[in-house]
Amino acid sequence: MAHVADLRYYPLKSGRGYSVKRTQLTHDGILDDRSWMLVQDDPSHPKYRHHFSQREKGGKRLATIDTRLIPGWIGGELKAAFSALNAGVCEVDNPNAKNDPSVWRDIFIHGNPVKGLDAGDEAAAWFSNYLETPVRLMRFPDWAKDGDGKHFLRPLKPAYYDVSDHTHYADGGPLLVTNTASLAQLQPLFNGPEIEMERFRPNIVIEGLEPWEEDIAHEIQIGKHLLIEIRKPCDRCGIPTHNQMTGEAHPEQEPTRTLAKQRKGTSDENLKGVFFGQNAVVRGVGTINVGDEVKIISRKDDVHLALRNTVMGYKIAA
Repeated sequence: MAHVADLRYYPLKSGRGYSVKRTQLTHDGILDDRSWMLVQDDPSHPKYRHHFSQREKGGKRLATIDTRLIPGWIGGELKAAFSALNAGVCEVDNPNAKNDPSVWRDIFIHGNPVKGLDAGDEAAAWFSNYLETPVRLMRFPDWAKDGDGKHFLRPLKPAYYDVSDHTHYADGGPLLVTNTASLAQLQPLFNGPEIEMERFRPNIVIEGLEPWEEDIAHEIQIGKHLLIEIRKPCDRCGIPTHNQMTGEAHPEQEPTRTLAKQRKGTSDENLKGVFFGQNAVVRGVGTINVGDEVKIISRKDDVHLALRNTVMGYKIAA
């Protein structure tokens, strides 16, 4: 039986991830996933106020930052506590709670405009000192209102998503779904030690599917009531080459080196690169558990165009 093998979320974009046994699946993705983000804070930098991730100089240290979310009396996140070895703890109020229009900022993810709530100078100083570069901490405005009294929903690329789809600060979409059998098929090809699934920073890890069966899946039922829809293959940057506990780079640039040989492709939607995992949206919300049964209830007629000429992938019988 195919089932959920792991559930992971990342409160701070590019920060350390956490495995949980149970959580909530919302229209934005896994609850609390990528709700905090750092942005460049050097006005002379060409990416001023753009997101700061493990890709940037000094960014690999983000993998060593822990995040603890502190709930309020009536639920919801009241504070967040960030910590790192030899750096102490930085406790920050959730700016959503103040509903202060003056902390709203125009920021960017991969050049696309989004909104953020500035967490203040103390948080900026703590992160800037630890990462040795000027940054500021932003919180997604998931329940605060702006100066016009409006809530903000972050839209997604119309080439891949519906106008009603949205998420917080994740790159590709609300969810990243991976398959243990696909990684197992790649494993003998990697140079060096075994590559952990955590390097790919998934949200839902499925066990019990055929290798690369996620490539052909369209709608996936989880448990009795949850439903997700696969929208596009996930094109991978260099972050999986970083150890997600230490931030150290893989000496052989794995898994990217092997993915470039086995899973490289392009499409007419300008989606190109090396691929592992699938980005998905949530169509049925609720509680999700490790161990929940997974059923593919509908399949695509063919794999995505970007995957049709890859060496390794799901092959449809003639």
